Amino acid sequence: MRVVLRSLLRCAFAALAAAAALACAAGCSSTPGGPEILSWQFADGRDCDNAGATAIEIRTSPSLATMPIDAVRCTDGLAPATFTIDNAPGSGTLYLDGVDPLGTGLYHGELALEAAPPGTGETRLITLYASAAE
Repeated sequence: MRVVLRSLLRCAFAALAAAAALACAAGCSSTPGGPEILSWQFADGRDCDNAGATAIEIRTSPSLATMPIDAVRCTDGLAPATFTIDNAPGSGTLYLDGVDPLGTGLYHGELALEAAPPGTGETRLITLYASAAE
C-alpha cells in the first residue's frame, strides 16, 4: 500500500511539473523571427527616381541614427517587386526609410510585426509617406 501511494504521489508531482513547464514555455517564449517578404510604394505615387530615394533602410528602431538591419536599392522592393529580410524579428516594428544618396530620410513607413509576423510567405506592402508630411 505504501509503495502504491508513493508511486501515485510521484506521478502527480511529475504531471504537475510537466504542466508548469509547458505553461511557462507557452507564456515565456517570444515570437520566433524569420523571413519577411516586403514590398513598398510611395504614398504620392512616385517611383524611386522621382521621389529622390536611392535606397530603403530597414530598422527595428525609428531613429535614422541607428544602424539598419538591412539596406537595399529602392527599386529592389518597389511594388510589384519584393525584397526578403532573412532574419526579421518576430515582434516589434520594422521602420522603413527611403533615403537619398547622402542618407537624408525622405520617406518613412512602418510595419507592426505582431499584425504581420514573419515566416508566413505573405508579401507585406508598406506605404512610404514623405517625411516632411508626417
